[in-house]
Amino acid sequence: MPRGKVAPWIPTPISIVYAALEAAWVSPCDVVYDLGAGDGRAVIIAAREFCAKKAVGVEIDPVLAEAARVKARLDGVSDRVEIIEEDFFKTRLSGATVVYMYLYRSINEALREKLEEELRPGARVVTIDFPVPGWAPVYTPRLRDEGDIVRTIHVYVMGLSDTRYARRGEKISEWSKELGALVCNEPPPRGCRPRYRRHDS
Repeated sequence: MPRGKVAPWIPTPISIVYAALEAAWVSPCDVVYDLGAGDGRAVIIAAREFCAKKAVGVEIDPVLAEAARVKARLDGVSDRVEIIEEDFFKTRLSGATVVYMYLYRSINEALREKLEEELRPGARVVTIDFPVPGWAPVYTPRLRDEGDIVRTIHVYVMGLSDTRYARRGEKISEWSKELGALVCNEPPPRGCRPRYRRHDS
């Protein structure tokens, strides 16, 4: 399994961060993990604009990790944003309801088994540009970023998109309660008002 820094940090255009979090239905019910968080922009936006219950950025570069912590404090979301400085292959993801990744296809493939083993049914995985090989996305919006480059967002729902059914022989009806977590009825965290409204499809 890969260890250490496996890819350079390429800042995601802000419009694409918003679009990816919207596509993954991030809400006040969610605990969002960003694998390879860079300067923390995705977890900060998840906490600040989508009022996620908690947002965890995993970043192995100490300079970027500290920059993310500073930005979270400046944006007033450090109470709900945590930056973990470690190799994301070592990070336990069992508490995540949304995993955000802007990584190469080969890294997504290397993470696939970990995601299948650790995430619960109903958790979402959202990737930018590069898919998770072997999974079937439930939603793949395409849009242009600030540089007029076409980006593809891949949204996966654990229990629907991954290979667990074939391996474990379970049926979707057995997980209906967990998949019901996609509908959030919780109020936003105290002091947070969602400022980013999803468009009706």
